[in-house]
Amino acid sequence: MFAAILFLCGTLSVIAQTDGAKKDSPYFNLFQLPNPCVYLPAPPDTASVLFVNDFQQFIWGKSVRNTARGQQASWESLYGADRMATVFSEAMGMTISKEATPAIYRFIKRVGETGNQATSRAKRRYMRVRPFARMNEHVASRFDDENDLRHNGSYPSGHTGFGWSSALAMAEVAPELQDTILRRGFEYGESRVIVGAHWQSDVDAGRLAASAAIARMHTSPEYWEDLEEARAEYRRIKGVKSKKIEVGYPKGERVLDAPADTASYQFYGDVAYYWQAKQERGTSRGKQALADDASEVPDFLNCYTPCVGVTLGEKETPAIAALVKKTFEELCNTAKQVKSAGFRKRPFVRMGESSAIPEQDGQYSIKSSYPSVHSILGWGIALALVEMAPNYQDAILARGYEYGRSRAILGFHFASDVQAGRLVAAYTLARLHNDADFLKLMANAKTEYEKLKGQTPPVTYVSPESSEGFVNLADAVPDAILEIRYYGTYNFVGTRIDGYEEPTALLTRRAADSLRAVSDDLKAHGYRLKIYDAYRPQCAVDHFMRWGADVNDTLMKPYFYPSLDKKVLFPRGYIAERSGHTRGSTVDLTLFDMKTEKELDMGGTFDWFGHESHPDFCGNPATLDYTPSDSLTSVQFYNRMVLRQAMLRHGFKPLSTEWWHFTLENEPYPDTYFTFPVKRLK
Repeated sequence: MFAAILFLCGTLSVIAQTDGAKKDSPYFNLFQLPNPCVYLPAPPDTASVLFVNDFQQFIWGKSVRNTARGQQASWESLYGADRMATVFSEAMGMTISKEATPAIYRFIKRVGETGNQATSRAKRRYMRVRPFARMNEHVASRFDDENDLRHNGSYPSGHTGFGWSSALAMAEVAPELQDTILRRGFEYGESRVIVGAHWQSDVDAGRLAASAAIARMHTSPEYWEDLEEARAEYRRIKGVKSKKIEVGYPKGERVLDAPADTASYQFYGDVAYYWQAKQERGTSRGKQALADDASEVPDFLNCYTPCVGVTLGEKETPAIAALVKKTFEELCNTAKQVKSAGFRKRPFVRMGESSAIPEQDGQYSIKSSYPSVHSILGWGIALALVEMAPNYQDAILARGYEYGRSRAILGFHFASDVQAGRLVAAYTLARLHNDADFLKLMANAKTEYEKLKGQTPPVTYVSPESSEGFVNLADAVPDAILEIRYYGTYNFVGTRIDGYEEPTALLTRRAADSLRAVSDDLKAHGYRLKIYDAYRPQCAVDHFMRWGADVNDTLMKPYFYPSLDKKVLFPRGYIAERSGHTRGSTVDLTLFDMKTEKELDMGGTFDWFGHESHPDFCGNPATLDYTPSDSLTSVQFYNRMVLRQAMLRHGFKPLSTEWWHFTLENEPYPDTYFTFPVKRLK
């Protein structure tokens, strides 16, 4: 954990710079980007049948090291904007450098570093051993530092994240050259397999993380500003006078590799995945795969409704439905083009079996398996929805990923068909961002979505004595740990507080649902939520008031306010007649590290009265910039930020004086202060 936090410190410190320096920094920080630990699976274990593909691709990579392709891979091992500038110089027939093309160079750097950063959370979580280290060999590249690679997780590939994200962005800059640009970006990741620095699954995951990051980048005004500057610079240098785009979509056969032939040992990975996926057909996941066979626009609206917090439909959300329809139609056009380039037999045909839907075998047996159209549609629509609803990006991407995997479970596609489909979707979305109609539909969908999400459902009058709209937090968030301080004696009063009849926690249903999302988010990083307090009845607040009035009762002063005179607690707002907790949508919490089985070190205890508890103590929460201090370490500051960023992502707002205190922004009872006691609800 300590190493992981130090990694965050080093990475996040880049974010907090002056406005002038920000032009070279990533568009988003680690916490703002989609989390690959949520929407991607863990890397295959070496004992898993799914590792077959990684091993076979490793063997293939070794076989081409002494060829021109191997020399290219070694040369491409140099990470960063300088190398990608050279790569794209070759692809675009122009010199790209910091001096010659400052706007394009800056764009490549910012996009690429954001794409690389999008892989970091999974890298730190899994710390996968790299191929050369696993095989007890040396990495076959000119520029890689083996010692550095051994201490840097293999999954997903950061080089790939940089290369594929910058290729997608540069295809938006120069759509006339999109095929060549995208191919070089694809090869930049493939080179990591050849030199033995990454497994194939690392590279596959890196490309998906980059695709997701690009979708998120499209929500940044700075990205659009940089894109327009890069486009203008490109047109000026190349003499392109018209802004009208005359080219169609990228040609898949020029961007992607052809599917593995059955005579190739690379095909073994597809076979292994087929048998692994087939085992899921009789499970609940198999039932979901059957449901995912539906693939029309209304089906996708239903598919993603649970992910975005509103009901999607042609009547309910016409603007969003129009965006999905446009995306669907353009993805279908691209899929048709790619499919026409060749023919690959379906898995169920190749294996001499039936699919999981035998009545469809006839129609699918005469259609090419590569790439998967369902995967193109599912992942492509997910990328569009991420741009529309970035606060729900992880849930959207997880659903889009699983939608494609359903095709392998049913036996209609090999794993490589599904992965290729996702890449087709990513470069189609890049091309769509040069389509004025698409951009207009996206803007309309965003407006409609933000309006819907901004509406607070009307709440009828609720009696302060009624717990009808509340739930047991332990039921809603089963992974949470409860340490209800006001039920015990270790609190600033030193005795059990009135109204706490049982050591449990209650929240409004809406707040509990949002907290469940926080829990799921952070659990992917190895953390559980630890709850100190949630709903607080008015009688408890009254108890605090009585205690505060007794200036002689200082039993717990050494533990919670040693440097303060008790007389100042009222004037400074530490105690008040009303508390947001009493409205039922406020929670006090910290994080529990599942690996160390200890609370995360936040540099201060819950309910400590003092400026040391302020979120901006020794740092800027907005920029994640830490200010060195003997009072709070960088590790402690960033631990606080891990909790804060997760709560913000899921609709909670912080308090300026307490790092542990958060209130649901869209709370259902903003004017009701409840009085019922804290005890488990039936």
